[in-house]
Amino acid sequence: MNTISITILTLLLLIVPSIRVNLLYAQCHGNLVWNDEFNGTSLDMTKWTYDIGNGCPSLCGWGNNERQYYTNSPTNVSVGGGYLNITALYSPNHLGSGADFTSGRIHTRDKFSRTYGRFEARIRLPVGVGSWPAFWMLPQPPNPYGGWPTSGEIDIMEYRGDITNQVDGTVHYGSAWPANQWDGNQYVLPVSAGNFNNDFHIFAVEWSPGQIRWYMDQVLFKTETQTPNTLNPPSNHAVNWPWNQPFYIILNYALGGWYSGNPTTAAILAGTTFPQTMQVDYVRVYDMAALPFTQQPFNGTPVNITSTIQAEHYDIGCNGDAWFDTDAVNNGGRFRNETPDIEACTDAGAGFNIGWIEATEWLEYTVNIPNSGVYNLSFRIASPNTTGAFRIEVDGTNVTGTINVPSTGGWTNWQTITRTGISLTAGTRILRFYVINGGFNFNYFGGSLVSLPVSVFDFKATYKNHCNQIELFYLPDPNLTSIQLEKSSDMTIWEIADVMSVTQSPESSMKKYYYEDCSSILNKISYYRIRFEYTDEPPDYTHIISVHSGMTSINIYPNPASQYMIIEGISEKSNVHISTVSGVRIRTYEASADVMIPVHDWPTGLYFIQIETPDDIVNKLIYKK
Repeated sequence: MNTISITILTLLLLIVPSIRVNLLYAQCHGNLVWNDEFNGTSLDMTKWTYDIGNGCPSLCGWGNNERQYYTNSPTNVSVGGGYLNITALYSPNHLGSGADFTSGRIHTRDKFSRTYGRFEARIRLPVGVGSWPAFWMLPQPPNPYGGWPTSGEIDIMEYRGDITNQVDGTVHYGSAWPANQWDGNQYVLPVSAGNFNNDFHIFAVEWSPGQIRWYMDQVLFKTETQTPNTLNPPSNHAVNWPWNQPFYIILNYALGGWYSGNPTTAAILAGTTFPQTMQVDYVRVYDMAALPFTQQPFNGTPVNITSTIQAEHYDIGCNGDAWFDTDAVNNGGRFRNETPDIEACTDAGAGFNIGWIEATEWLEYTVNIPNSGVYNLSFRIASPNTTGAFRIEVDGTNVTGTINVPSTGGWTNWQTITRTGISLTAGTRILRFYVINGGFNFNYFGGSLVSLPVSVFDFKATYKNHCNQIELFYLPDPNLTSIQLEKSSDMTIWEIADVMSVTQSPESSMKKYYYEDCSSILNKISYYRIRFEYTDEPPDYTHIISVHSGMTSINIYPNPASQYMIIEGISEKSNVHISTVSGVRIRTYEASADVMIPVHDWPTGLYFIQIETPDDIVNKLIYKK
């Protein structure tokens, strides 16, 4: 921490991987009000100003006994390849100043300042005794509280190059030096995450009236509040909360001084320490206003369900929107600067996997399902336990039931497990990997379309007259010998509900199988599938269907709709109410059977459909395209 004048404040963003190819990020922090992505070939002087010199004569050593001379030379400050590079060089007694190093310091004073917001930057830090890079803020002159530190300082990030796994976040305040005060805290990287010089990390503060919060890769590690006043030690000045005025941003790379110690002469002469570079990917400032959020696929376009989908390629988004993780840290510390736990993978093909998986966590993937039909989904899993379980939801519907994870013999012993007979509808869908019980690692998944020997045209279940009514329409196969209806309450344990023998026949006309299940079904969700038995082929299955027994089974299609929609499953006199999603009712129909409603003149958008039957109220959403 700075003992006299300089410290650090940060502008940091989002949820981007350590690789630079994926520049999509979630607007989780409100409107972007100021930024520099450093995508040009020189420093943008409409945004930044250089500090030049060693602070003399008014503040030699910049108040901290530092040993660098700041320049505007491209050898010290350069922009290229999408990065700002601030480089420290050994330059004994530079220009006769007594400073032994050259480096860079830039700021936004008089060009950009702001009261409150999220300030963040993505930075890779240097290494070496005496290295002291920082990202910090000072009040824009004039300010009502006088000089430093009474006027306040926010150090978003500062770092000692000899302690490569730790950064500090600090505020400075109080009376003039030497009665100045500071309050700070440290963030220490997990051992598995390496050091701050190995990779980029996001450093940020979220500053609002009466509160400042410090983050490292989205992990909150320090909070200061005005009420109750958490400053420790308490301020020794009448003005004890100066952080209610505009502050500007500073990026610099200091050498030596009270905070970091001085580089050793031996290391300098040996050339093993310098040059060193502080590399900045971007600086961003958000207003932290609430925004509608649009989830995005990891690589910008939906991934095909029949491809191999890496677990760590979950959608770009915010916590609770595109993913949910129960703790506040990426325990593996790899690939993406978010709290889902990503670690280096030992499976074939290397890469990464999701680990430290806990119950109720989930990841979403925007997938393309090329064809409607029956799919098998396979998952690459490792676990020393037998307690893990998960399910797959597609557009909010549970399509797999509980998938139990077997013991594979260890955290790095990988095994493929497959769930068969999953019915999927063509189109762009949101697939959610939902954890029921944790204790396993997850590497990748993918699907394959199943081609059944029997041509199934329709397979559905509806609840009518206190029974589940199952219908199958199919073209027979000469080798088909029997149709077995199987039933389950959880898609894990199946029992045979009915068996129908099939006489071998070359006939090609459509056939129908029908069954009524009236046994112990009230107020339960029941799952059904058909098993086909053959004379000279292995048995095969249809997709799985479900019905909420004891409640009206209503289906609306097509969805999205362009010309009309059909409401199927109405068996008694019912009212159909159509409203906008904002609650404005636009139409009401009365129906006693399936009904077709024209929609060609509806404006494009989502509509809320409510069907009131004598026994139930069913709510549906439909999209008019």
